[in-house]
This record gives sequence, C-alpha cells and structure tokens, in this order.
Amino acid sequence: MAGADTGPTGRPHLAPFASAAGRLSAGRAGQLQSAIKSWSEEYAPVHAVAHWDEPQQRSTADYDRAFDNAAKEAERLLAVAGKQIAPGLLDFYPAVVWEDQDECLEVRPEDIPA
Repeated sequence: MAGADTGPTGRPHLAPFASAAGRLSAGRAGQLQSAIKSWSEEYAPVHAVAHWDEPQQRSTADYDRAFDNAAKEAERLLAVAGKQIAPGLLDFYPAVVWEDQDECLEVRPEDIPA
C-alpha cells in the first residue's frame, strides 16, 4: 500500500476509520440523547400525577380517573421507549433495564402493549 499512512507496526494506520466510527457513534448517541430527552419531557407530567399532593388531587374533578388515565398513558409511553429508544441503547450498552422504583402508577410489565 504505497503512500498509505502506517502505524508503528508498518501496517496501515486505522485512525481515519476509528475517527469516522467515533463520529458515527457520537452522532447516534446525540440522536438517542435527543429522543430520550423528548420522551422524558413527555413522561414527566404523566408520572407526576401519581405524586400529586392532596390540594392537587382536589383540584381535579376525578382524581381516580386522572390517575387511571396517567397509568394508561405511562403504559403507552413505556411501550414507545421499549420499541423505539431501548434498541438504540443496545448499540452502546450490553443490556438495558427499566426499574420503576416506586411503582407509583402500578404499571407492570404485562401491562405494556407489545
């Protein structure tokens, strides 16, 4: 390979390929970061319903209905995250786990639409 950039071993230097892969990964990471941010901005008010204090609960005509609607919307949003965001994360991480630490909306894995 006459004229090729070589590394210390005399073999072709792979820096151009590595930097191209880095740009591709950085670009994909940026897309995922944007998708996660948008998703979390949509999810936050839905999740917040489960944590309303008593004055907030009284401010709505039917808190139980608002809670149920929030749980259904959470199920939809979690399905979106599982189908559209999580697969992209697997390009960077060997596993992705969602943990609902407070189980506030009482959404179980079997509630998430396939």
